[in-house]
Amino acid sequence: MNNAGSSLTGAQTRIADSDAARSVFETNVWAPLALTAAVIPAMRAAGRGMIVNVTSTIQAVPIPLLGYYAASKSALAQATRSLRLELAGTPIRVLEVVPGGTDTALRDIDELPWKGTAPKTLPPISPEAMAAAMVRAISRGNNRLVHPAYSLLPVELPIVGRLVATLAGARVDTLGALDPIDQLFHRKPGPETAR
Repeated sequence: MNNAGSSLTGAQTRIADSDAARSVFETNVWAPLALTAAVIPAMRAAGRGMIVNVTSTIQAVPIPLLGYYAASKSALAQATRSLRLELAGTPIRVLEVVPGGTDTALRDIDELPWKGTAPKTLPPISPEAMAAAMVRAISRGNNRLVHPAYSLLPVELPIVGRLVATLAGARVDTLGALDPIDQLFHRKPGPETAR
């Protein structure tokens, strides 16, 4: 089960491909792929096994300043779908778990620089409820679990995810996250510059 995850909140124009950005992809993409490659031979020899990769609903909701987490979880989601097809002729099962808002320390929404107050969201589910849903999905032999069920909407209808991201993104102070030089070029004219 590849459940480890790390996040990075900030402007891509500032963070670029820094060590911090690469660390997010190392944890969220490369480590699960390496672990999977390491255990597949033993699973094939045993004639059974299951790979569980935990992605995120954020893969379908491109909120500003969360691009690294969204991109890394999207990459893991695509790799998971591909792996399922690669292993279709084997007894090894592949499950993608797509959690929606879960009440953990990794809730990025709390880290965003909001213009005013953060928008209202649906209440996050407990980690215990997410774990119980995962156990049910594993025992049923599901290929994918999106939980809670309302999180399926942006995942299956990308236009909904983009709409949510646009509405939420309009409330994020992205200008404050840009480089100081960018702030000069994007500054709205005030009384001192409107002459």
